[in-house]
Order: sequence, then structure tokens, then C-alpha cells
Amino acid sequence: MSLRRSLLALIPALALTTSTCLRAQNNRKPETIANPRAEIYAGYSFFTGSLNHSSQPPVSNTVLNGFDAALNAEAYRGLSAEVEMFGEYGTNDSHPQHPTVLLAGPQYTHHLGRRTVFVHGLGGFTHLNSDAIGTGLASNYALALEAGGGMDTPLSPHVALRIEADMVHTHFNASDSQIQGLPSIFGKFTSGLVFTF
Repeated sequence: MSLRRSLLALIPALALTTSTCLRAQNNRKPETIANPRAEIYAGYSFFTGSLNHSSQPPVSNTVLNGFDAALNAEAYRGLSAEVEMFGEYGTNDSHPQHPTVLLAGPQYTHHLGRRTVFVHGLGGFTHLNSDAIGTGLASNYALALEAGGGMDTPLSPHVALRIEADMVHTHFNASDSQIQGLPSIFGKFTSGLVFTF
């Protein structure tokens, strides 16, 4: 009889404990990105074209693959300074394509619920290997501009998955003036991990 009474006395306590746990679970906030002072990004990069694709003489186009890395430091209320470097690799018309791009500029970030969206405009330069075009290059360096944005989805308070799309402008001239119509506008898509501090 005493055992039965003891078990009956435990029921209200168990009910109260279960109710408290359920309320705590329901009130738990979804994973969000902690307000960062700095970010480091590293990921894969897809470049929509080769730099020796020309209209005269006709040369086909091949997409390039590579890496993308960026460092971002917050300045003031969503505005931050960004430095980005990406490199692409591939072969087109039997010529290796290895552009390396270094950029810097402002970025604006805005929180949408648990996700973060951003836009940026960057400027810098591109280095291209000398044998990317059969006749050689007038210069291995060219101005580079990038505009675009993306979204970060948090995986933990200090790690997020980034998806980004950009338009890149850079233009090289062949040492042979008969080669015309080299491309200057490219699309770049990148995805990887963001680490916030």
C-alpha cells in the first residue's frame, strides 16, 4: 500500500517536470549566427568562361573551377571591409587557364531571421598565366571589378554555409592584334563555409 501511495505521489512531479522541459524546448531559439566582428570564408568557385575565348579567330569556351577565400572585418552597422582572393583552373583550346584575382572593397550585411544576406562591390587586379593565349599576352595583369552578393545559413553560432553569385569584369589583350573579341564579363558562383569571430 505504501508503494502505491509513493508512486501516485510521483505522478504530479513527473507531469510538472515534463511540462517544464517541453516549454523550454519550444522556447529554444533556432540556431543563428553570432554577431561577428570578423569573418573568414573558404569555398569552391565556378567560373563561367575561359579568358582565351575569342570571336576572331573563333575559339570555344570552357568553364573553369577553383577556390575562393575572403576576409571580412566589420566597420559600422552592417558595413564592413572585405578582401577576397580567388583562383580558377582549366584548359581551353589546349591552353591552360589560371587566372588569380585579388580584390578589396565594402560589403553590406543584413539579417533576415536566422539567415544573413549581403551585397558587395570590390575592385582589384587579375593575374593571368602567359600561355593562356597562344600568341601571348600584352600584359599579365588587368583591372578586375566584382559586384554581387549571397546568403549565409547558420550551422552553429560561429559557422555558416555560404552561397554566393557575382559578376566579374576583367579584360586581357593578346600580344597579336589580330586576336579580337576576348571576353571581359564573367559569372562566378561560389559555396563554402564562413567562420565568424
